[in-house]
Amino acid sequence: MVHLFDAEHLPEERPKVVIAVGTFDGVHRGHKHILSELNELAEREGARPMVVMFDFPPAIFFNPELPRELVTLPDERIELLGAEGVEFILHLKFDKAVAKLTAHEFLDKVNRSYDILGLLVGYDHRIGSDVVVRDEDFLRITNEVGIGFSRVGQKKYGRWTAASSLLRRMIREARLRAASALLGRFHTIRGVVVPGENLGAELACPTANMLLPEYKLSPPAGVYAGIALVNDGGETIERNAAINIMPARVKAAYENEPPDRMLIEAHLLGFEGGLYGRNIEVSFVRRIREEIRFENREELKHQIAFDVEKVRDLNPLEVQIPAESEAEDVLDEDAVE
Repeated sequence: MVHLFDAEHLPEERPKVVIAVGTFDGVHRGHKHILSELNELAEREGARPMVVMFDFPPAIFFNPELPRELVTLPDERIELLGAEGVEFILHLKFDKAVAKLTAHEFLDKVNRSYDILGLLVGYDHRIGSDVVVRDEDFLRITNEVGIGFSRVGQKKYGRWTAASSLLRRMIREARLRAASALLGRFHTIRGVVVPGENLGAELACPTANMLLPEYKLSPPAGVYAGIALVNDGGETIERNAAINIMPARVKAAYENEPPDRMLIEAHLLGFEGGLYGRNIEVSFVRRIREEIRFENREELKHQIAFDVEKVRDLNPLEVQIPAESEAEDVLDEDAVE
């Protein structure tokens, strides 16, 4: 069970914890390497593993021109961190008040509400407005605050470092096999099925439509082979899916959406029934093709049938996520620089 706190809601008693600090966007295999070390440190210290989690990467605060896109939204990260054994999460908005704190001030502030026995940082981690990054500086400050310090090394796959920046690039470039090698799972997007124009039904390819949640990173426009997961009144429906991503405003039903809002249309193979208002999760397995403009409905209908057949042949439900031992080869093949 995860005990979740924020700046306005802190524990009444100071639990003994060991902490890692960061955004943890993606909760990818590099993060899991850190979290595994955090769990071991907690066991040695007789403490509970805790993550101080920022809503967005600090780089976005300091460079507002960077895209505010996340592999995993905060609620998704909380769930994934809990699955990795994290027991306490302090969810903080990285704002001006946090940004101005020195490393000493930040750690001391957290230590007032939690009895921190140890701080674990990643290979290139830095904390504070004074940009503490060197081990000797961390040791000096943690000694002043009265907590332990340790650092975990890089998670490397040959020449590739498991990092959120690389993962985001792989998703933006639709290099989904490489993304899954970094994540240890397929990239997913969750949302609620919304009404559309029923064009898919007219073309014998009904779709469950979902507007991309704000700040969620999606692959680029195009057609994908994936997996759709729907909770249907307590029953879980899992199907292979042909997934189309396109700008929402192309459709009249979504003409009032922001220009950059994307629409996700998922055709669930072998499923019949209504899904409006239900929660849906789509996982992206492989890209089938880029976005194409069609002259008429017959061309579109023919292409849709071809896309669906390609998804059927691929059978995404049977596609294996690359094992860690395969990650280097997958990245060398797919993560072309």
